[in-house]
Amino acid sequence: MKKLRMAELKRYIKKRIKQGTEKMGFLGLVENRELTSEVESLFYCKGYNGTSGGYDWINGNKKLKQLIRRIEKDEKSRMGNT
Repeated sequence: MKKLRMAELKRYIKKRIKQGTEKMGFLGLVENRELTSEVESLFYCKGYNGTSGGYDWINGNKKLKQLIRRIEKDEKSRMGNT
């Protein structure tokens, strides 16, 4: 199976936005897939007080949330221009 790349992740986010879903639910997308380091970094969450962190496959981290907001903004402006 091919690695999950950033382009595929962005397409998934756009699709979910168009469907009107508030929760992205990334677990089904990333489950049993190899991820590029760029995509994997969007799910890694640092631990508190210097402890080792883990992965949040459902919501992702702050970087992923920023990416979602940016895509939402782009989609809204694109829909407004048509």
